[in-house]
Amino acid sequence: MYDLNLLQSFVAVAEQLSISKAARKTGVPSSTLSRRLEKLEESLALKLIHRNTRSLGLSPEGEQLYLSIRADLENIVFKTKNIELQSHESHRPLRISAPHFWGCTELPWLLKKYLQLNPLANFEVLIDDQELDLLQDNIDVCFRIGTLKNSGLICKKLAAPRLKLCCHPSLLHHFSHPQDLEKVPTIPFLLHQGSRVPLRLQHELDGTTLAIKPARIIRSNNYPFLSEALQNGMGVGYLPEDFIRSRASYGSLRGLFSEYSVSFRKKIYVVFPSGPLNPAVRTFIDFVSQNYPRAQL
Repeated sequence: MYDLNLLQSFVAVAEQLSISKAARKTGVPSSTLSRRLEKLEESLALKLIHRNTRSLGLSPEGEQLYLSIRADLENIVFKTKNIELQSHESHRPLRISAPHFWGCTELPWLLKKYLQLNPLANFEVLIDDQELDLLQDNIDVCFRIGTLKNSGLICKKLAAPRLKLCCHPSLLHHFSHPQDLEKVPTIPFLLHQGSRVPLRLQHELDGTTLAIKPARIIRSNNYPFLSEALQNGMGVGYLPEDFIRSRASYGSLRGLFSEYSVSFRKKIYVVFPSGPLNPAVRTFIDFVSQNYPRAQL
């Protein structure tokens, strides 16, 4: 096996028929190129290049070697660089962007499940309701809710989360039916600033719908605040079912009216740049598509 640097140096000189020109093209000093050529000739026991004070040319053996290795050498160099790039990409953090609602409730358990399958994966998670520019901000994958702009990005539609009414266990005794939400003004309904009233509650079994106008509403533009407020007994609200279940084990949240779900009118997408994706990004997108309920194109 010959040193790849020796062969690359020989090809560069053979193409330029000048050591100085080859040095300028490759960025390797002329003296280094000369030493590499001499070492290659010694190892092959062949004269590859004819030198004189005015010109440089290939010997018949040098011409034969150049023609036989040029294409293969270019292929080897390309594949080597590609492997190095993939290795670098696989170890750098995957940059993920998500809005507060989805990023603080659904994304954590999804990443936990991904890490169980890929324990060496690295993430950098950006939680922001503002839409970041994927290219400018170097985002690999983002999750977005609602109508998408025609930005030339690739997107896959995900299923809407199952939203359930919930509250702190200490408030459960105030409510026996969804319509009680309209009759208890002392316990506010905690609602995101962009959510509509009346609430649409759909029965899980018969599909019937109830329109509920809570007696008192407190709004916020911040989902983490709403989540913490609900867990601290500030009022009633709704959150993804899996999130409620995870907090129930700590005694901070309980579901209300399990037979009803809150209609979620907005669509959720996983979004990523068009063009070739590095393996880590592709693996994560495929995982999300397969593991988030009822994912579809």
